[in-house]
Amino acid sequence: MQMLRSIVFTVWLFVSVPFYVLALLLLAPLPHRMRYPIAVAWVRQVMWVMRHLVGLDYRVVGRENIPVEASVVLLKHSSTLETLAELLLFPPQTWVLKRELMFAPFFGWGIALLKPIAINRGAGRSAVRQVISQGGARLREGIWVMIFPEGTRMPAGQTRRYGVSGAALAAATGRKIVPVAHDAGHYWPRRGWLKKPGTVTFVIGEPVDAQGRDSREVNREIQDWIEKTIRNIDDIAASAAEAERDAAARCGGTDDQTGEGGQTQGRRSGPADKHPRQGETGQAAGTDGAEQPTDERAASGQASGPVQPKRPAQSPASSGSADDSDDSDDSAGSGASDSGRPGESRRR
Repeated sequence: MQMLRSIVFTVWLFVSVPFYVLALLLLAPLPHRMRYPIAVAWVRQVMWVMRHLVGLDYRVVGRENIPVEASVVLLKHSSTLETLAELLLFPPQTWVLKRELMFAPFFGWGIALLKPIAINRGAGRSAVRQVISQGGARLREGIWVMIFPEGTRMPAGQTRRYGVSGAALAAATGRKIVPVAHDAGHYWPRRGWLKKPGTVTFVIGEPVDAQGRDSREVNREIQDWIEKTIRNIDDIAASAAEAERDAAARCGGTDDQTGEGGQTQGRRSGPADKHPRQGETGQAAGTDGAEQPTDERAASGQASGPVQPKRPAQSPASSGSADDSDDSDDSAGSGASDSGRPGESRRR
């Protein structure tokens, strides 16, 4: 039954795209700030259908770490889900993507109207310079720049060397880097149709200052934090769920602030996934297109950084095979590098 629900959801995801792209095309003469809410509306609808049809929800830990000023966001890439959720986690944004996506019917046309940074992934360092130039212009406009530094969706528990363009952009512009860790790959794997019920935990880390620092050093710091946080994400999720239950009890037992999110429980599958997920996700509409799920860390008074593991950690498998010319190939089409937002097709 879960597989059937997953297939129906994926088909609906594809079918829904042309309607929103048509709306974007009709609004093409208008400024970006008037077109962007169309993309956010589509993602909100996707999340609603996903929650009610597949039983998959999400929570956010560490929202207080989001800077006021437009910044560079480096996200773990293991699923299609984070390429959708990022639109609700952060203010108006753009994405570094491979230029071939601009020619994809409907999807590419819509993305082209949202000021993406479309790079030639084989261009080496010239692509990095393009990200710095165009990314700097977007940041000055108040548009956040979203990058998946691994450059491809990685299997859960694995990683690879980060590309340098995100760190280089932050260093050149003096803007902060905001790291984001999550476990979406355990619920919406990078391959196949199945989406598992449960609650994905997104952890937003403290901003990192890259100015005057070596980009590779910054990458190592961010990658270490992201991978350690993922290895400890069961503990973080448990603390967040407890904070949610306490907050719900104080509010008279309500599930969330808007009445949209219910209580979901899920379990990872696979040899390393032994702990059931618990979660009660509350989501409230925020400003600037960013959705505001309950911030469990703030409720519990805990920092958003990683905690010490209470069980053996799963060591990430690093490829370490990319050379410097691959460092520019670190980001993703509309926030994803391998997969289009509508589904599971290859994007690189």
